[in-house]
Amino acid sequence: MTISYDPQIMRFKRLSIVMAAVIVSACFTPVVAHHSISAEFALEKSVTVAGVVTRVEWMNPHTYFYVDTPNPKTHKIESWAFQLNSPRILRSLGWSEGTLKVGDLVKALGAPSLSGSRAAFTREIAFQDGRKLRVELPLPVPAHQ
Repeated sequence: MTISYDPQIMRFKRLSIVMAAVIVSACFTPVVAHHSISAEFALEKSVTVAGVVTRVEWMNPHTYFYVDTPNPKTHKIESWAFQLNSPRILRSLGWSEGTLKVGDLVKALGAPSLSGSRAAFTREIAFQDGRKLRVELPLPVPAHQ
């Protein structure tokens, strides 16, 4: 019995394998490209900022909100940027785009930026009425320092 190979069928099979490899690698690229929060934030430390929400940016890959607070030493207003998880993760936690609004008075707890800038990865947001919003983190929340 002789087995014959059709060049067109072989070309189609090779092309199918290559296309499958491209599709699979494209699916994993965002996971590999996404950075770790530990590369930007000191997860073993914490900072608390109390003030008024001045801006909320509900977007991918991370949601941000900004808090203006008076510096206790200089009495000048400082703006802090707080990073949250993606909108998809926040929605899974019960958040909506109206959960945190400009003008809200909050106390935000987070892991401070490694660069020393006024930025933090959010762990918890507390409102004046006692409500608290949690953000899932891959590590346990350290004691406040």
